[in-house]
Amino acid sequence: MPTNISFCGSVGANTGGIKCDTRRGNPQRIIVGGASFAVAGITSATFKTDLLIAVKLATGASGKMYPFPEIVGVTNNTEANTEATLGNGVKLIQREGRPAYTFDVLIGTNLEKQLRKFNGAIVPIMVFDDNGNVWGKTNASNNFVGTDASIFVSGAPFGDFSNPNTAKVTISFVSARDFFDFAAFVNTDFNVNDLEGLLDTTLIELAANVGAAYKMGARVVNTSLGNDVNLYDEYNTEIASTSLWTGTTAAGAVLVPTSVAVDATLKGWTVTFASVVQSINLQTPAILDAAGVVGIEGIRLAGV
Repeated sequence: MPTNISFCGSVGANTGGIKCDTRRGNPQRIIVGGASFAVAGITSATFKTDLLIAVKLATGASGKMYPFPEIVGVTNNTEANTEATLGNGVKLIQREGRPAYTFDVLIGTNLEKQLRKFNGAIVPIMVFDDNGNVWGKTNASNNFVGTDASIFVSGAPFGDFSNPNTAKVTISFVSARDFFDFAAFVNTDFNVNDLEGLLDTTLIELAANVGAAYKMGARVVNTSLGNDVNLYDEYNTEIASTSLWTGTTAAGAVLVPTSVAVDATLKGWTVTFASVVQSINLQTPAILDAAGVVGIEGIRLAGV
């Protein structure tokens, strides 16, 4: 081959380093979900606002984000590269190993049950590190999104008097190229604890309805039997508002209550509609949050 013919000038890319370039830090929390944030004009403040809005979306919304608990330990389980050795001893990388990690989280059984509902899913994941950076990737539309990974949560066993009985969240990124070559981050100035997930709140009937008047209760179900959390104790007056409830008729019409009154005897609320409804729910988490009912999402009660 002629020695003056070469592709060397177009192999790779320029290799100058940026002063104070940033590396990934220690993971503090993962954030799971399909939200997409426009890169143009993104700042710490706009990202925080948009991310918190995404956390407070109702379950089922395409851009919903789920903050996982704070990480207390990390194991790097990244797959080894697949190599081939030629006859003359030269080693070639046939396939790059996929990045994978197991995170220890210190949680109770209630939250453990919720996290295990993600098992087996391939989901976009962002990682909040201890430098205040939220890591993900940029996509073809120039948006900042999570990097696809499979997820599995192993429950915490009984203690053994020597090791902490943490639950383990294992994530395995689908593409090493996505993880490394399209990596991007947002530098933030907010605390990792600003990201708190919502509590599922089960709506129940406390007594039989009388016409279109329904006796409603709201509970956060607890693994400790008989100790469900009654939201009446925290939000009895706040939830007594027609703007925080919604009903659906058998024909699919959505109704706002005509009145909502506190029922101190049953520790709930009398929710009255203009006509009989088939299902009842609280309004979206964002509407509840704006009214001071913070951190919850109602689970629709059907068949009332």
